[in-house]
Amino acid sequence: MSDRNLDPTLASDSTLVSGFVDHLAERLLKTRTLYLTGGVDDRVSYRLVSSFLTLDAEAPGEPITFYLNSPGGSVTAGFSI
Repeated sequence: MSDRNLDPTLASDSTLVSGFVDHLAERLLKTRTLYLTGGVDDRVSYRLVSSFLTLDAEAPGEPITFYLNSPGGSVTAGFSI
């Protein structure tokens, strides 16, 4: 894998950056790590809850690491997380 695939600052095309982010998210899921950055809304909440449930179904009782860096957002969406 070239350094261009690992460093999003080297990408001159938004497709490369998007691909890097997708690759990073996939690798984090494999290590049972989830993260939330930015505001909380129904879409974000749905994706996170789906990810938590999927990881728990794959290996019940195993730890899931969750990183939260959010200014807030929808209270009801946050409650579901």
